[in-house]
Amino acid sequence: MRLERRKLRSRRGVSQTLGTLLLLAIVAAVGTPLLIEGITVLNHFNYAVKTERSNIDIIGETLDIEHVRFTPSSNAITVYVRNTGTVETILDSITILKIDTQEVLIKTDLEQTVFAREIVKLDLTANFVNVNNKWDDNIYSSSKYKITVSTLNGNSFESEAKPFNT
Repeated sequence: MRLERRKLRSRRGVSQTLGTLLLLAIVAAVGTPLLIEGITVLNHFNYAVKTERSNIDIIGETLDIEHVRFTPSSNAITVYVRNTGTVETILDSITILKIDTQEVLIKTDLEQTVFAREIVKLDLTANFVNVNNKWDDNIYSSSKYKITVSTLNGNSFESEAKPFNT
């Protein structure tokens, strides 16, 4: 019996509890950096997907300024804008510039939504230097005008028009 006790006492090694704790420490030391790296890669992937989605929306925006009507006996102007793109577009602003004098006649914030394949009518009023001026006055009827429509995504679409050019 004494011989058996000596054998048990003389065996050296790691108990099961210490072995489990040692293995847990190794797994934690190796696993934590792997987990952090995995979460980082996942966050980068989510950011890239979000960025690409917004880029697709920007690329899908296409507007056409289809028709411009200058009302002869007033300072009113009607602009028809068609969304020929594949995504809904929010019109941010419209600017109408007299090309020969660089006079800004209209600069208006809109915030109007135009769905894909939809046309929108914009009724605007020009800010002439002289309040009594009208589109059929010679100073305005003989000029060309640059019409710029800007969207909320930062795209701009331009066209030129001349009053009574039919």
